[in-house]
Amino acid sequence: MRNFDTLESFEQLKNAGVSDKQARVFVKMVEASINASIENLATKADLLITKSDLKADIAEVRTEIAEVRTEIADLRTELKGDIAELRIEVKADNAALRSDINVLNSGMILMQRLFFGGIVSILLGMVVLFLHH
Repeated sequence: MRNFDTLESFEQLKNAGVSDKQARVFVKMVEASINASIENLATKADLLITKSDLKADIAEVRTEIAEVRTEIADLRTELKGDIAELRIEVKADNAALRSDINVLNSGMILMQRLFFGGIVSILLGMVVLFLHH
């Protein structure tokens, strides 16, 4: 970037018919404005530092993403194991319930037989009594 030449600018303003006092004030205002703008400009060194910082931040984020992916994979594996265990437990519980139902059904059948067998015995006994009288 080319520096602002205050003397050259002053001379150009004077040659254009501007008074010495006005030319001096104008040149000082332009110079102050340029200096204020230059203070806010980033240098190549500033940009390189920022670039380096950004690369480091990106690398850190990539590492964190890889760690999160590993955690997700671990959780997925753990969850699959938990689901498999639950399936085994549910199957065992279902088998036990079916066994209990079968026992209850057998007991119900036995009770029905005993009940109806008892009724039949009572009826037969009543028939025998009735026939003897």
